[in-house]
Amino acid sequence: METIIRKIDKNNIDPEVIEEAGNILKNGGLVAFPTETVYGLGADALKEEAAKKTYAAKGRPSDNPLIVHIADYEDLKAVAVNIPAKTDALAAHFWPGPLTMIFEKREVGPYGTTGGLDTVAVRMPSDPVAAAVIRAAGGFVSAPSANTSGRPSPTTAQHVSEDLDGKIMVTNVILNRVSSDQFPDNVTSVIWDRTGGSPQFSPTEDGRIYTVTVSDDTREAVNRAIDGDDLSQGALYFIAKDQADEKNVKWFDEKLTFLFAHGGHSFYI
Repeated sequence: METIIRKIDKNNIDPEVIEEAGNILKNGGLVAFPTETVYGLGADALKEEAAKKTYAAKGRPSDNPLIVHIADYEDLKAVAVNIPAKTDALAAHFWPGPLTMIFEKREVGPYGTTGGLDTVAVRMPSDPVAAAVIRAAGGFVSAPSANTSGRPSPTTAQHVSEDLDGKIMVTNVILNRVSSDQFPDNVTSVIWDRTGGSPQFSPTEDGRIYTVTVSDDTREAVNRAIDGDDLSQGALYFIAKDQADEKNVKWFDEKLTFLFAHGGHSFYI
């Protein structure tokens, strides 16, 4: 699945771009869009399968609820029940804006969106692009931050695309190791499986096959790497220094040659 990037000016919103985003969301796809805080990874909040795609794309646990975004205050009643009287005052003061309120959910809201809970988190962003996308999608868009879980929340469109570049780099490194004479076969063994027409990979040390959930972005990254996209500068190793053991970091810095850093990872040869 190809990632489509569209530029849009919040002061001169292109209705064709908004319509395209709305159609993608209505058809169960994902759309990253700006809010007044960070970029959100949008999905149809009323579709169970759309929620599953969000969790897979982010690598996020499915019991971590998604926030439902609305563009019009009256739409709150369509997803929430037993709304407290003081909600009107809070909404009048803080909405549109970065305030999230939690309510009892209506049955229309799938448990995939609410993380299995009987409550629903709702907010109404003030960014005009966000509001336009939400309305074009039907009024209800779940949208966690548009980054892989554990990565910093993206504040620009470039940050969103960098996540995909990072996946391509990791794939490049694995492919580099497979083709390198420096590594024995039992270390560089890679299992290829065609699922839905897209290759998946799982590097192994002893031949075991690991079952993993592969997001659309990962599928695209693998496909692009196989087709020749190489962002690795020849790297054969990568490490997330801020999450790694100090001894491992020391080994990388002493034994290898540093090439570059990207998305929280350092790449070496």
